[in-house]
Amino acid sequence: PPLVLVCVDKRAESHVHLLDSGRFAVAVLSTAQQDVSNRFAKSGGDKFADAEVCYSPSGVPSPAGGLAELDCRTVQAVDAGDHTVFIAAVESGASRDGEPLLYFRGRYR
Repeated sequence: PPLVLVCVDKRAESHVHLLDSGRFAVAVLSTAQQDVSNRFAKSGGDKFADAEVCYSPSGVPSPAGGLAELDCRTVQAVDAGDHTVFIAAVESGASRDGEPLLYFRGRYR
């Protein structure tokens, strides 16, 4: 199956949830979703409060309206210093046409 990996800081609030649940979603945002990116990039608070949300077939939430969503099941969690590398099998996904939101060298492009 296709695999993805995500590196998560152990201090992130989402870290314990990823370890406990064994599942996560990956969202590819569109250029119109800079505000969504900013919301999820900040530490603290409920990222999904008052947000438009979609759910993967396994019930994992992700921001709605993006270009793609991947429903992932963790197959391995690797300790990497102050981060954990989550390696996951992609169990389902969806995509739409559009321009992806890119963040590089401290700004959106």
